[in-house]
Amino acid sequence: MQLDPRTKMVILLWCNYILLSQVQGILEVITIFLLALLFILADKGKTGVTYLLIFLGMILVDKYVIDQVSDGVSMVLIFFAVSLRLMLPCIMAGTYLMQTTTVGELTLGLRKLRTPESILIPVIVMVRFLPAIKQDYQHIRDAMKFRGIFLSKGDMVKQPVRFFEYIIIPMMMSAGNTAQDLTIASLAKGISRKNKRTSIERIGFNIQDIFCLTLIIGFVYLHQVL
Repeated sequence: MQLDPRTKMVILLWCNYILLSQVQGILEVITIFLLALLFILADKGKTGVTYLLIFLGMILVDKYVIDQVSDGVSMVLIFFAVSLRLMLPCIMAGTYLMQTTTVGELTLGLRKLRTPESILIPVIVMVRFLPAIKQDYQHIRDAMKFRGIFLSKGDMVKQPVRFFEYIIIPMMMSAGNTAQDLTIASLAKGISRKNKRTSIERIGFNIQDIFCLTLIIGFVYLHQVL
């Protein structure tokens, strides 16, 4: 099931509303299950099930573990089981948006929303920036492995100073160049032109978008009533 990018943005705003309202109880459970269902319907079932298991683990820690440990450990567990749990819907919605939306679809959706260029260009650069950083990290890791350094992820934990020197610093140096290159590439493609633009992408509201928006409106109404 493919949703319109604008619907996905509304879902992300809805999850921010949940975070700010600190929704808990049955409405929180329904939200997590609905978001996981979106992943499953988008052929991202593994990601959806993973988030469900994380949510279940947070609930179990909150109910049965926090009261059984010392104060120092309980503070860490409270952050994991309560604070991060409040942010989980936003994380899920953001992941869903990133994994199921191409840059072209996102750009077209933002243009249809009459998004100012001062916001559109940084967003598009950022969306392209994250995969580029991930690719740079993988290249650095491969280079280190070729030299017999950090052959496993455990080595990075055991040697934090070398990890900072061999991984973090090269990534920081690469990140600036990558951001500049992406900005230049976006401007070279005419992203800042004022003329009406065409796109090979085709987006539009369908029955599934209307259904999702109706669910969100119903959820907000129930939260206000309850």
